[in-house]
Amino acid sequence: MAVGKETFRQYRKRLRVALGKQAPDVLFTGGEILNVFTGEILREDIAVSDDRIAYVSRERRHKKAENTRVVDVSGQVIVPGYFDPHAHTDLFYTPWEFAKAVAATGTTAFFSDSHDMANGLGMAGFMEVLKAVENFPVRVFSGVPLASPPYPVEGADLYDGKKVKRLLRLREIIRSGSELTPWVKVIREDEQLLRKLYDVRKATGRLEGHTVGARSDKLTALVTAGLTSCHESITPEDVRERLRRGLYVMIRQGSIRGEFDTLYPFFQTYHPRIMLTPDGLFAGEIAEKGYMDFVLREAMTRGADPAAVIRMVTLNPAVYFGLEAHLGGIAPGRLADFNVLNDLRNPTPNQVWIGGRLAGRKGKWVGPDMTPPVTTASGRPFTTPPLRAEDFRARYPEGFSGGIPVIDVVDKTVTGVYEWMPPAGAEGAADPAHDVLKIALIHREGPAGGMGIGYVRGFGLRGDTVIATSVAHETHNLMVMGADDGEMAQAASAVVKTGGGIVIRSAGKTGYHLPLPVGGMMSPLPMGDLARELIALGRLLNEKGATLPDPLWTFVFLSFTSILHLRITISGVYDVKKGEIIYNAKAL
Repeated sequence: MAVGKETFRQYRKRLRVALGKQAPDVLFTGGEILNVFTGEILREDIAVSDDRIAYVSRERRHKKAENTRVVDVSGQVIVPGYFDPHAHTDLFYTPWEFAKAVAATGTTAFFSDSHDMANGLGMAGFMEVLKAVENFPVRVFSGVPLASPPYPVEGADLYDGKKVKRLLRLREIIRSGSELTPWVKVIREDEQLLRKLYDVRKATGRLEGHTVGARSDKLTALVTAGLTSCHESITPEDVRERLRRGLYVMIRQGSIRGEFDTLYPFFQTYHPRIMLTPDGLFAGEIAEKGYMDFVLREAMTRGADPAAVIRMVTLNPAVYFGLEAHLGGIAPGRLADFNVLNDLRNPTPNQVWIGGRLAGRKGKWVGPDMTPPVTTASGRPFTTPPLRAEDFRARYPEGFSGGIPVIDVVDKTVTGVYEWMPPAGAEGAADPAHDVLKIALIHREGPAGGMGIGYVRGFGLRGDTVIATSVAHETHNLMVMGADDGEMAQAASAVVKTGGGIVIRSAGKTGYHLPLPVGGMMSPLPMGDLARELIALGRLLNEKGATLPDPLWTFVFLSFTSILHLRITISGVYDVKKGEIIYNAKAL
């Protein structure tokens, strides 16, 4: 419902409540309030009219009516609802299951960086989701996809200038451009991208940066081009440099990245241009630990002042997105979105109120249901024809005297280069005995639309195991890894049959299949059920030899062409540093 539309009748009624001429709908008494504007803790009462705060007062004699709901919060403290400035609402779960889960523990607003979802769903599916979230009882905002796909080697742009302008008309939902992962295209003055940046900045005033690796003059150029924030700071100097150039900085602590141990000095005390975000939490962690309440708890364990970090996840995001007249604080005229805590050091709420209505109680969602779109039909269906072993036949690339460059897993998201000398006479085969597997990325229309084959090291999977998925960050084509061409074809075909999913085959049998019918990247399962499924998947991969902490996530990230070093694309192996395809091992 974003910030909603207040009628003149509601506006006039709220004023009468503020003047003491009419009774409020809900009255919160006896508690303390964190005033995020001053940092004070004040003992005040809150009067709510419809979905907004009419007044906050310490001494008023409240006018009450028979239908005035009085909520006694004695001994507790009320803080604004938490606001995640950089959420990913499509990490195998759907936006509606995500919203329900995170709102139950106090996250009443979030900005969804939706470039992945937009790529997987296509324009029609993405529009369907955006229209559905307008009716969610949570404040949902979204970004416009700017580079889909991020580089030309991945095919035609899914969101051209006309589509971007159409999305910008959804002003209630669209608050910024989604994170700009291929920022190098700005430095190279890509005309098509620059026109989109110009249009989005003109409409929203904001563009989300993904400026990992950008420093000095390059960073300055990106800010000149319109970027207004960045969530990719890794070192203290990264933070300082971005703040000095006028960017808002989001510091992460989530499933994919965590910088709190390194960057905690920047949120020990309140800073008006620092925000905190998970930048993605997986289903298991959300189900077990919460969401923004988890982030706050992590910050407090590193010595942060509780009031300071709560201000940085409430007021600061609201100010950044131009929503401070509606969200981020407990004050007259603001939306009645707040959390009731035992104390500031325990950020998981006893109660969550959204628009003056009880929505969460002790970690459980008690608000109205969040109706998903009428259909979950993707605007980018898989039309891949049946795949055969011959489609995965490879040839060793020539011209690499020191060995074939293999995608070498360094950590959860970063890869390096391993120079591999294949066995003599193997004719393009993988080498599982030395932990070298074959990896392929196939366009949703099948090999005719593009298919790249390369080699990857660092998973530890046995040679009889194959994994296939339609989740391939950011393009969400069909990705397969294994050593046996026939098994790779079988696994990939099984994914296509269900319109997307994750399939693991071992010893000639399907050992696991999780359908992801929503855009080929999301499951309709509730968060807890999905968490159990993904935990089972991880255990199975470990049983099959995988040695990584989160092998599934590392696998789906191998197509992400904005982090060093080698990546797989539908055109072959891409060298991020060189900015070019270095080979395609697919046999002609």
